[in-house]
Amino acid sequence: MENTNLKPSVRFPEFTKNWRGTKFKNHFEFKNTNSLSRENLNYESGEVKNIHYGDIHTKFDTHFDIKKEELPFINDDVDISRIDDENYVLNGDLVMADASEDYADIGKTIEITNTNNEKILAGLHTFLARKTDETLAKGFFGHLLTTYKARIELMTIAQGTKVLGLSKGRVEKIDLFIPKPAEQQKIANFLTKVDSHITLLKEKKEALVEYKKGVLQKIFNQDIRFKDDNGNDFPDWEEKKLGTIGKFQTSSVDKLTIEGEKKIFLVNYMNVYNHEEINNQTVKVYQVVSAKDSQIESSNLKKGDILFTPSSETASDIGHSVVIFEDIENAVYSYHLMRFRPNVDLDLKYSHYFCNNSSVLKQMTRFSTGSTRYTISVGNFSKVNVSIPTKLEQTKIANYLTVLDDKIDALEQKIDASVDFKKGLLQKMFV
Repeated sequence: MENTNLKPSVRFPEFTKNWRGTKFKNHFEFKNTNSLSRENLNYESGEVKNIHYGDIHTKFDTHFDIKKEELPFINDDVDISRIDDENYVLNGDLVMADASEDYADIGKTIEITNTNNEKILAGLHTFLARKTDETLAKGFFGHLLTTYKARIELMTIAQGTKVLGLSKGRVEKIDLFIPKPAEQQKIANFLTKVDSHITLLKEKKEALVEYKKGVLQKIFNQDIRFKDDNGNDFPDWEEKKLGTIGKFQTSSVDKLTIEGEKKIFLVNYMNVYNHEEINNQTVKVYQVVSAKDSQIESSNLKKGDILFTPSSETASDIGHSVVIFEDIENAVYSYHLMRFRPNVDLDLKYSHYFCNNSSVLKQMTRFSTGSTRYTISVGNFSKVNVSIPTKLEQTKIANYLTVLDDKIDALEQKIDASVDFKKGLLQKMFV
């Protein structure tokens, strides 16, 4: 590779020399891994832990510290006696996912920064690469392999149709650019501080989410009660069944079979499952379908309606909901959803929270029927018991919980901004 103009656009001022071109094989050699499936792993007990490629895709930080990650054990009945000591994971090793269903995750890599002297193996669909170049700075390659150019190198050599795969021979030959060890270490240290900041924000958010879950449960168990503006107690909550405070309605709209004269927007199962905000602006991005006037009239959406998901592959996943905060023009809901239209005066924000409290969700799980796919009927939806406070107390509850949600959203925005900031740095601090 030519060493002309190999300098990053953002750089620490004390470094001025060009980076040099190299190949992966000049710095690492591969060790053996196992092919144990999830069935051979558990999270309860064992002597040896195992890194599964799926966890590299979805869970682990770029710099892997076992004290901060949950790693499964290999079941005791699995014979690993023939595995040589040199194939156990060490600090400084890279573990790369060599298979993926999409290009975004193929070759995703973690650098092991702390094993805590525990026995760890690299498992199914992974490559274990050990450092042969002791001048490499700790943490540098973990960051380098997340850069755009390195990711392109790995995606280019991936092979396959339904499942993409990498070969060790091809990985060894990928082109990379690195600076002198001192600059490597300064880059690694700086980006590690950025990662620590992102991790701290995520921990704060997770703690606040858990706090909100606890508060939500206590509020709807009535362990926490609010006072009115004069400091007096609110009246007792009224016990009701959902069927007595509103009406459940199914829809006949099916995007695959309907025909008619009028174009409308269809709110579908995944819109509700993902808790998307549904209003006159967002429905414009939903799928346009045709429907008859009678279908539009019976399946329309009005302010105060609540859409539920009445089926799922797991009973505990039934009952995802979205509250409609304004009348929606030219929109209907899919026959895969259930609409609940209250006939009592409910605070709209409160409606959202009382639909998502554990008591209501557990009842929906209990009332569901099925084997391979679980469903709750209109009749069983109507049997769900709820406790309804006065409108004024509803508003107090909703306002309190909204403040918590706003704080969670603010942390999420900070996390997103920090992640974007790091992405920009990765583009500019590497060649």
